[in-house]
Amino acid sequence: MDKATSMLDFLSEVLRATIDLLPRVAFNKSDERQRTLMALYSTIIEQVDSAVALRRDDRWTGVNHILRSSMEAYTDLINLASDGDYMKQLNAKYHSEWIKLISEGVKGENIYLAFFKDNMEATEQLAYHRGALAEIEKDTKVISVFERFQKAELEREYRSMYNSLCNDTHNNIRALIDRHFRVDQYGVQELVIFEDIDTPSVAASLDVFMTILNGSNKIIHHYFDTDAQTEVASFHTRRVGKGLFCEN
Repeated sequence: MDKATSMLDFLSEVLRATIDLLPRVAFNKSDERQRTLMALYSTIIEQVDSAVALRRDDRWTGVNHILRSSMEAYTDLINLASDGDYMKQLNAKYHSEWIKLISEGVKGENIYLAFFKDNMEATEQLAYHRGALAEIEKDTKVISVFERFQKAELEREYRSMYNSLCNDTHNNIRALIDRHFRVDQYGVQELVIFEDIDTPSVAASLDVFMTILNGSNKIIHHYFDTDAQTEVASFHTRRVGKGLFCEN
C-alpha cells in the first residue's frame, strides 16, 4: 500500500470517528461565538468528506481548492477558540461583503443584481451594514488574511502551502502551465488533462487535511470540555511528529 492510500484510509477513519463523536459536543446555539465555532467545525468536516470522496473516485482537480478553504476555516477556528474578540473580525468581514454587494446592486447597472435597484429595503440594509462596520472599526483594527494566519501562528503555512493553493485556486499562470503542459522527450509541449498526480503530492495534501481535522477535533472537544477528549487525543497522537502542517 502506498503512502497516499494509507493516508486516505486513515483520514477516512478519523472522519468517521469525528462524525460519530459530534453528538457529544453540547453547545449554546444562542451564543454567537459558540455557534460560529460549531459552524466552522462543521464546514471543515464537510470539506474533508468532499476531499475524501474525490480521492476515492480517483479525482484530483478541486481537492486543493477545498484544502485552501479548509485552511482558512481552520485559521478562524483557532483564533476564535482562543480569543472571543475575534468574533469582531468575522463580523467585520460579514458586513464588508454585504456592503460590496449591495453598493454594486443599488447602482442599477448590474443585471445580476437587478433586485437591489430602486429597492428601499436594500438601501436600508446598506445603511445598516455600513453603520455596523463603522461601529466595529471604532475600537477594532480589521486585519488581513495574512494577519489572521499570523495570529493563529500559521505564518509559515501562509507563506508556503497557502500561497501555492491560492495560485491553484485562482488559476494563476504558474498553476495552469504546471497542471496542463508537459514536455515530451523531443522537447515538444503536450497538453494533458486528467493526468495521474504523483503519490507524494497526493499524500502531502491529504496529510494537511488530516492535521486540520485532528486539530479541529482537539480544539472543539477541549473548548466544550466533552467526554471524548481521550478518543480525540488518540488520533492526534498518531499524527504528531509525522505531519507537514503544524498541529495545535
